[in-house]
Amino acid sequence: MIKEEILDRCLIVSFSQGERTEQLNDLCFKKLGFKNRLTLSGEGGFDDKFLEFAKIATESNYEFFIRNDADRLVFNGILDLLKLMIDDPTISWSTGFSYDYLMEKKRCGTPSIHRIDNLDFLVKNSKYMKNVQKPESNFARAIKDKFNLKDVNILTNLHDYEQYPSKVCNTLINRYYRNDWGRLYNIRKLRSNKIYGDAVRHAEEYIKGSPPKKSMDYVDFSHLDRDMPPIEEIDFELLYDYYKNFIENI
Repeated sequence: MIKEEILDRCLIVSFSQGERTEQLNDLCFKKLGFKNRLTLSGEGGFDDKFLEFAKIATESNYEFFIRNDADRLVFNGILDLLKLMIDDPTISWSTGFSYDYLMEKKRCGTPSIHRIDNLDFLVKNSKYMKNVQKPESNFARAIKDKFNLKDVNILTNLHDYEQYPSKVCNTLINRYYRNDWGRLYNIRKLRSNKIYGDAVRHAEEYIKGSPPKKSMDYVDFSHLDRDMPPIEEIDFELLYDYYKNFIENI
């Protein structure tokens, strides 16, 4: 069990593009005991948010910085990942695994826990955060010889559950331009998904009719969300309990 005073030395920074789970995501961290939580939801792209995250970190007095995305439901595994960094002060940046709804499998991914060193380096060398399809991965590759980066098979979260169809459509498009389409997804099966089948078809039409997409910035597919309302606050606790039980049984 991690002591409260250690959790108080952590800052949670979640990047949001208006995901349907933004508030549910925040509740997950609150349930774990993290009091210091911040959501970056401006109109800037991922690269802008990451640079803002790094600047916030360097101007703060926190020791650990958990970078998260609002499309993730985070549970107890993040505490195990934090303990790993507490026990090994040489680790600068660690990332666990998520279970992905669309992929139906475990995969390494956000949230990641950072110490200040690599974020301070980025503030002083912002050229390493580029507006490309995989800005975070590019930054990690650029600094892997300078800092100790560690991917760990610890299941920390559920990814892409309860999302808007517009978000799923953008996810699939970006994955296509990262050459992940056929490798990570069963597209034929996703086409028949009752909730997201239309989003899959729109993604395929976009890919066929548009020039290559060089950045991960979202395209406006909000018209796909007409039949999916936001999550009601009254349902937060019920959904939290449901998904907590789900991840504990994976």
